[in-house]
This record gives sequence, structure tokens and C-alpha cells, in this order.
Amino acid sequence: MKTDIRRVVSDLSTSTVYLRIDTWQRFHNGYFIVRFDSSGDSGYDRVLEIYHGRGRFTCLLETAPHGGTDPGEVVGDRRARRPNERGVTCRLPRTWFPRIHRMVRFYAISAGTRVDRAPDRWLYHWL
Repeated sequence: MKTDIRRVVSDLSTSTVYLRIDTWQRFHNGYFIVRFDSSGDSGYDRVLEIYHGRGRFTCLLETAPHGGTDPGEVVGDRRARRPNERGVTCRLPRTWFPRIHRMVRFYAISAGTRVDRAPDRWLYHWL
């Protein structure tokens, strides 16, 4: 089943980076990728993978070497939460992001989906 992103909600507090992805339909398996430019230099420095495995969703944060889109070393992981059958949330420590500031550019995609009704990257500009 194709998982179609409806919206992305984000927030940045003094200690936490919060991200929620809602879809148009219910899903039990899914795979989302979120790329972050937390340092503001127009290169992505973190890649968040949200995936289903071993009966639960996991939020895995990795470095993005040389500002690219390919994942690098694992920064850390946390268990994802399911607010309902159409959403998944991640709460990550702010310390996992280098030089993070209020203006964090990012975009989210549903991996493995050819057609997604969510607008293309650049819609979700700031945390």
C-alpha cells in the first residue's frame, strides 16, 4: 500500500526536536525519510528514517556526509509513537543536531511511493 503524506507538524523546544507525519489513509507499515539542514548552510546534515520493524516504528537519525542525501553514521534512535492509525511522531534530543537554530530547513518524503499528494520538498521549510 502506498503511504501518502497529508501534513508534517514540527516544533523545536530547548531540549527536543518534535516531528509528526500524518497520512491520508491508515497504515501499519511505512517508511518515511526526513532530511534536515540544521546548520543553515544549504546542505543537509541529518537524515531521519522512520520505519516499521519488530512490531513497532523507530526513529533513526543519521549524519548526511558532505551535505548529501545519503545516510552516514548513526547519531541515535528512539521509539516512534502512534497518535492514531494515520500518524507517527518522533521526539529527538536537540543535542543530536549540530548548531541547531530556529530556522531549520527540512523536507519529508514517503519512501517507495511514486505518487504522493503532499507538495514536493521545500514545502516544510522551518521547524
